[in-house]
Amino acid sequence: MALSAIDPWWNPPWTLEWQRSWHQARTHVQDGHVLDPAAGFPGTSSALATWLTTQCAQYDTLLPDQHGLLACIGITADQARSAAARPAESEADFATALGYARSYHAVHGTLAAAVDTVHDGFQLGRWLRRQRQHARDHAHRGTPPSAPTKALSAVDPWWCPPWSLACQRAWQQIHDQIKAGHRLDADHHFRSFAPDQRTWLRAQRNHYDDLHPDQQRLLADIGLTRDSARTRPLNPYAETALAHARAYADTHHTLAVAYSTVHDGFPLGTAGSTTNANRPDARPPPAPATRP
Repeated sequence: MALSAIDPWWNPPWTLEWQRSWHQARTHVQDGHVLDPAAGFPGTSSALATWLTTQCAQYDTLLPDQHGLLACIGITADQARSAAARPAESEADFATALGYARSYHAVHGTLAAAVDTVHDGFQLGRWLRRQRQHARDHAHRGTPPSAPTKALSAVDPWWCPPWSLACQRAWQQIHDQIKAGHRLDADHHFRSFAPDQRTWLRAQRNHYDDLHPDQQRLLADIGLTRDSARTRPLNPYAETALAHARAYADTHHTLAVAYSTVHDGFPLGTAGSTTNANRPDARPPPAPATRP
């Protein structure tokens, strides 16, 4: 309470880096300057202009209180949408950044780079995040893909997938192993893979029908098809758990069981929590030291 009386945003639900950047922008405004999104924020430092432009590009993803703070420095929803492309995204600078993207892809086979990825000194992850935001804005408006979107798609068709980048990175790691000669075992228990990769593969197998059609096609490229996902053998524990689940559902008409639920001596609640760990968005395998 005492700290909040001093500064209502001393412990914000967003990063402190964001809050510090906002304070810099507010100081700039209090000094008599006007922030002009449409002109690319002239009169501000390069770092502050970059931050302000990023807020405009990602305005719809910000929290309502962040919208309120931006409004305090003169950036409303309408003004955010009028923001010009960053100077660093001019045609010449885009070509330079695209060169870094091509170089990264040549090494890693993917552009599903984490946001903090730096390649040869270039902030590639943040640049790609902005390009994805632009591409999604175009798609949301129903306009044709822009030239930058087409250029990046020519490098990596899955640089801006409709699923998570973590999932795409996980697929790429396993795809690279398959390409190098690694194969999925015949019963699709994936025992020859690292534990985290095995967990991810099982999640895709167990929830195959819930995946995007393009994800299913990518899984087929590594040998995991609809038929193999459906015909996988169940281990004895899974068969037992499934039998108890059916019996419980027949009696109670639900499987929304508590963690402590025991059915005829079987820990059904615990079994359910184990199954939930195998969702298709389960934690992907960590990147090796030489990969993103």
